Amino acid sequence: MPFAEKQPGGLSSTTEKVSAQPLVAKNNTIPSNGFSVQQEEIWHDGQKLRPGVWLHTTWCSREGEQTSHEWICSPLMVEAITRSQHGSDYGRLISFVNMDKQQRQWAMPNLLLAGKSDTILGTLLNIGLDVSYEHRNKITAFIAEQRPTARMIAATETGWHGDKLFIMPRQKIGEGQAVYQSEEVTTDDQAQSVSARIAQRVKRLPKGQPFSISRFTGFGTKNAVSKAIARLVKRGELERVYRGIYMRPKPGLYVARARPNLWQLISVIARQKHLSLQIHGANAVRRFGLSTQMPLIPIFYTNGASRSVFIGNAEIRLIRATPMVMQHAGTEIGMAISALYYLGKEGSTPECITAIKNELRPEDFVKLLACKLPKWMSTVLKV
Repeated sequence: MPFAEKQPGGLSSTTEKVSAQPLVAKNNTIPSNGFSVQQEEIWHDGQKLRPGVWLHTTWCSREGEQTSHEWICSPLMVEAITRSQHGSDYGRLISFVNMDKQQRQWAMPNLLLAGKSDTILGTLLNIGLDVSYEHRNKITAFIAEQRPTARMIAATETGWHGDKLFIMPRQKIGEGQAVYQSEEVTTDDQAQSVSARIAQRVKRLPKGQPFSISRFTGFGTKNAVSKAIARLVKRGELERVYRGIYMRPKPGLYVARARPNLWQLISVIARQKHLSLQIHGANAVRRFGLSTQMPLIPIFYTNGASRSVFIGNAEIRLIRATPMVMQHAGTEIGMAISALYYLGKEGSTPECITAIKNELRPEDFVKLLACKLPKWMSTVLKV
């Protein structure tokens, strides 16, 4: 495993192979206000303090000076500050002995300190930190206040780190000094990082087909997934087509990169916003071969508010439609309903009805007749 860099006037931190031995005892002085870490049981102010992280508070009352000592968790040490070779991706190297007397270590990204404490607390609980449920939310404050002098190089991805060092979650192979830093702890070197798992899944997706980043919910924390997607975009393996929507680049016939299918893209956007989409009547009649006209601006019916969506410089309009128009949204039956409403009573000639019937499967036509339709529409369909 890697070694910490020694800072002038500071202490070096050495990352050893994981063992079941407890950490060396290190009793801190007790501050009037603030945290202390006790590796052994001690007595203070007539109170027995068991090993762990303690929060000490002093205040004045009518009865005089008052003190309190709150046990937060089992002994937890912030051994070093971590950061990449380029001076970014700062973090903290955390170590402790878990409830099974096994030493655990986590190079935690500082980015997690910007959000809720649940992610940090959940990871520490998952690898065995003994925590006071009442004071659990104070663990994040303790970690944030620590300023160790030791420094370590952080590798945010598994794999080759330079030419001579191969990084895995719990060990390194080759020459060099670095520690694997991740938003989650991997206790098995064979287990893949969030980035590696997402990269493998992306390679199996069809090129040119848009998808939402929510597809990878469950692969890791929201920050870890976003960071993994951002890396793939930077490497050119993914293309961002809309907020939270990406696709694998696909070579175009006459351009370097093909644009995504409009219906597929707007459908993904609609699913993100929990909306239903129906093809617009002008497009529906064209699909049935009843018109050759194409709107200059793509329009779709929706059950949400009317709005415009911009994909680059291109505008897509969403128009709120009644529930009757939105029946069987996104299906051949829905397209038939949209076409009939667009044609209207006068435009729904026998020739148009025949063309629509010919495009529908018999079972779909039966479902169409069962829909809630205006009287004139039901009449022309039954002729």
